[in-house]
Amino acid sequence: MDNMGDTAIELALAKNHTETVKALLQAGALADLALAAENGNSAIVTEILKDTEHVNVCDNKGETGLHKACSKNHQEVKTCLSRVVLIT
Repeated sequence: MDNMGDTAIELALAKNHTETVKALLQAGALADLALAAENGNSAIVTEILKDTEHVNVCDNKGETGLHKACSKNHQEVKTCLSRVVLIT
């Protein structure tokens, strides 16, 4: 955790560091799907979605990753999330 209270995975998500996020997920870190979707990195979203229980998790504003991707018009992420939401 840094001096602002952000964890390593939050910092990696914010900076779109795909390989770092993957390594942290493999080490057991929990990722914020809404933040990843808002940032528009479909590779990171795909990694997080390997654990599909994260699909409908809401952030502190009540928004899911799909809401965030739609609000930022991240088409590739919207498509990825829509497929998983339809399956679950």
